[in-house]
Amino acid sequence: MLFLVGACGAFSSSSVEPAGDGGVGTPDGALGDGAADDASAAPDGASLDDGRAPDGAASCDQPKGTSTPCTSCLGTVYLMSGFPFGLVSSGSTLFYLALVSDGGPDPRNGSGVGSVRKRVLPNGADLLLKGDLPAPSHLAVSGGFLYIAQRGFNANGPVVQQMRADCSGATCTPALSTTLPNDPWDMVATSSGVAVLGDGIVTFVRGGIITTQSLSLGPYRGIAAFGNRVLVGGVSQPDLVLFDDTGKELRRYTLPQRVGAMTVEGVVALAMACDRAAVLRTSEDGTNTDKLSWLDLSTGTFTDPISVERQVFAVRMDGTHTYLGKPNGGGVWRYENGNPLVSGERIVSGTDTWRLAIDDEALYYDVHDKGQIVRIAKGN
Repeated sequence: MLFLVGACGAFSSSSVEPAGDGGVGTPDGALGDGAADDASAAPDGASLDDGRAPDGAASCDQPKGTSTPCTSCLGTVYLMSGFPFGLVSSGSTLFYLALVSDGGPDPRNGSGVGSVRKRVLPNGADLLLKGDLPAPSHLAVSGGFLYIAQRGFNANGPVVQQMRADCSGATCTPALSTTLPNDPWDMVATSSGVAVLGDGIVTFVRGGIITTQSLSLGPYRGIAAFGNRVLVGGVSQPDLVLFDDTGKELRRYTLPQRVGAMTVEGVVALAMACDRAAVLRTSEDGTNTDKLSWLDLSTGTFTDPISVERQVFAVRMDGTHTYLGKPNGGGVWRYENGNPLVSGERIVSGTDTWRLAIDDEALYYDVHDKGQIVRIAKGN
């Protein structure tokens, strides 16, 4: 295995993102000043301020770091055993899905055969945990367990398998397997397990306890989690819906539909950190851009939007910044949370980036067409 180590400058802010794989579903590609209405208030006893984070995420009071990104150095480059798809950083361990061709559909769209692998950082070997998995699509780590979502191309239909995250190769046998109602679009880690977004359904998996919530009004394409809260939004929905990790609805946030003369439409991606969410939405303003804004989960207010070039495949968020991963040379962009007056900056150029992961010390991004994952250090 080849890894190249280079010195790296400071990267801002400490991570608070759950240990999900950072994808915006199967890649095929997200305002205003409105506030949630009175009906959006949290029910009695429901907490909107739980700072607990699942494995791989820091608490909200971690040091924020400097504001200077590393723009010139490569950091550490890891060569992967196939196309990296799911990507999770948890503690000192990096987990990923490696997809290879089975002579059928393009493995890069999540329909091939793959394996679950891990690497103990910084210099550990690339270790196979589970091989010959049909159509693996997403990973998450919570409570010491690794969750693997598989799409319906496999003979058993769409499932989530669960195994111990500290297993070491031949002994890595899934302990539980949960059948999903339909193909997973995305999966995020919660404090007690995972939440899996399908077509019109969210499935909450907590060990052997399964809860489903049906969603109306068309397809949902955005899901994010922090601690025991899960936020869901969709292409044609007027609201964002906040659940706890058991599937209980806590609150709805009404999405502003217009900002001045601009019509802003459905949600295509979400991210959460502490008491804030990043919301990426489509718009029809003739500029071929999506609109990025931030929601204050406590007050229900949205910032004005920032225009971002379309084709965003990954969104991650920490205590101070939101990161977007783009394919086909789009690289990685960074935006200051909650500040629509500051333009985003491209911190990695020219990469085919489909997945991002983040922890207290580093940002990880894949170079999908080269089978690489790159680690860039963050400053304190």
